[in-house]
Amino acid sequence: MFHTGGGRPERMSDTPPPRSEFLTEIPQQSPPPQLVTPIPRIVRASTVTDELPIVSPTERHVVRLAAIESQIRWMGEATLPRSATGMSPWRTVFGEQGPFAIIKRKAGRFRLPRAFKNELLDRFCSTDNAGQSTLTTLIVVAHPDDESIGAGARLRHLGDAYVIDVTDGAPRDDSCVLRHGYQKREEYAEARRRELHDAMVIAGLPEDRLISLDFVDGEATLRLAELCLKVTELIDSIRPDVVLTHPYEGGHTDHDATAFAVHLACGVLRREGASPPAVFELTSYHARDGQKVVQEFLPHARADRGQRKVTLSEEDRGIKQRIFECFGTQRTVLEKFGTEFEKFRPAPRYVFTQPPHAGTLNYELYGDPDRGKTWREYAERALRILRMRRG
Repeated sequence: MFHTGGGRPERMSDTPPPRSEFLTEIPQQSPPPQLVTPIPRIVRASTVTDELPIVSPTERHVVRLAAIESQIRWMGEATLPRSATGMSPWRTVFGEQGPFAIIKRKAGRFRLPRAFKNELLDRFCSTDNAGQSTLTTLIVVAHPDDESIGAGARLRHLGDAYVIDVTDGAPRDDSCVLRHGYQKREEYAEARRRELHDAMVIAGLPEDRLISLDFVDGEATLRLAELCLKVTELIDSIRPDVVLTHPYEGGHTDHDATAFAVHLACGVLRREGASPPAVFELTSYHARDGQKVVQEFLPHARADRGQRKVTLSEEDRGIKQRIFECFGTQRTVLEKFGTEFEKFRPAPRYVFTQPPHAGTLNYELYGDPDRGKTWREYAERALRILRMRRG
């Protein structure tokens, strides 16, 4: 289980995870998730509810965990009209103020000094492993293989690192499951877990540093507030120096949901009086002029001033290729990505209620031209639930 406060998570064993390009509705009443539940191989956050697995004397943990344990089951209903639910879930437990009512600090954006952030980024990108040994890095990505696409070669240079996969990589769509040769979604998810496990062995990451939140692939957007609270708890437990995650760029709904959760988690921690980590970004993909662009960031004037391009050595290229080969179910996806370099940059401020760029987003190219608008509506709801600023 996880320590809270100043410690690191205890070692646990569990099983790894796996992607989808569409939003589908999920059953209204999922059971309230417990933050971390051990299973045989990779650490997985699950839904056991017998007792609270994390105990903390601090005010922020008490409030946040109360929200997670007692109210997440109602997250979807918290934003519905009162007439639809017959009650206001937040009000029944926390009164009029919402789940963070007792926290006095004003919610606001947090920005590390640029010089300090650049120094951290230089250390993060260094090939000098001695410089890496003092950094704790938390890599928060949407799917198993996203960490490998964006930072597969960098993983082996990170001294103290954890990988968190938000989804299990298996969508609810049966046709996608069948296309990959499996009869059930759960079988496909298990295959994705095994692939991640094998890849991380090559990267040199122990099993107890792999954490899956087990959201269904393609559905992280439907549970944004819950996701934000889970990521907040993990950051507050692990206390990383650096969090590496996706940019907000309209490439995949789960990517944008993960970016939202990381940024909002840092805002929640600041509001609670804690010091949030530096947030850096890895590359994945987005749309430009109707075409998919891979391994490049969506241009951002401020963030791009701090961008780093790491040219991989022949040894690192070979290791990254071996990591890619572990993801057999994603072979056609990974063929589009090269192994010559990796790019990183400081995360800019985003306004998640606005489109990440003009024109059609990548996930609007696949069936639903209003998918971006729908995503932003979910983001707006989550911001209201968490009582966070819109911009």
